[in-house]
Amino acid sequence: MTRCGFGEATHMYSMLGECGPLFAAGKQRGLTVVTEIYIPLSTERILAEERRNFPDWEPDTPDFAAIRRERGSENAVLTLTDFAICPSEAARDDLVQNFGFPRERTAIVPYGVNPELLSVRNEPVRGRVLFAGTAELRKGIHYFAMAAEKLAARGLHYEFRVAGNVQRSVASQKHCRCLTFLGRVPRVEVAREFAAADLFVLPSLAETGPEVNYEALACGVPVVTTPEARAIVRDGIDGRIVPSRDPEALADAITEMIEDRQGRKRMSHAARERARDFTWERYGERLVGALKSFAARQTQP
Repeated sequence: MTRCGFGEATHMYSMLGECGPLFAAGKQRGLTVVTEIYIPLSTERILAEERRNFPDWEPDTPDFAAIRRERGSENAVLTLTDFAICPSEAARDDLVQNFGFPRERTAIVPYGVNPELLSVRNEPVRGRVLFAGTAELRKGIHYFAMAAEKLAARGLHYEFRVAGNVQRSVASQKHCRCLTFLGRVPRVEVAREFAAADLFVLPSLAETGPEVNYEALACGVPVVTTPEARAIVRDGIDGRIVPSRDPEALADAITEMIEDRQGRKRMSHAARERARDFTWERYGERLVGALKSFAARQTQP
């Protein structure tokens, strides 16, 4: 494409450094580069700390140096970037506070959810707690497991289900003995898991806008999550936001929401109504609006 030219294009949309040489060439030719921050730039630092604290959970670590060689360093990517699309406040805060990117050159565009999930009928199995996604440190699987242990010690024998890929090094941890690992689950089966879930929990440490939180809300399942992963979840309305790395607070929130059936019912209704404003169509509208606002800023004196 670089050899063929960019035609009449004025802008390029980058997924956080992918096709770096192409975007560098476009930048040299005067195109405006918009980068979507689909994962926090601080993820490597966060995971390095977590792996030091839990060294036997993920012995095979990603080769971040190789990834950086392929996509470019964070600073190289941001040097090319004129404007940044962030799926959440957490993503923007990380970009601005930890990497010095100008806040005025960012826009928050929350993701969207498949509208078909809005018709999923949630008939919760009382005490069934669902975690969906890869069972890894980044998503807080170890804190989910510790919270389950704490609740079992309190005599609260809820059911903790994990739908997603899992390494043996994780599944074999003693902390995980209260978890049921389902393995990788087809999308249609995930919808069935949401339909029977009493609660969805995602205690992630590094996220921008996890799709599973949107999906849970769309299915009418209240969400317990962290500030890093909250995206569109509202504390006390359609879910609970608890501090990351705090299994005690996580266990307390799970108990509160399961035992308060009227409160859980209210949150379930609020969750589905919240998701109606975050469909794929609304995502497209917000994204186009953000791109137009960027273009308008460029024309201002």
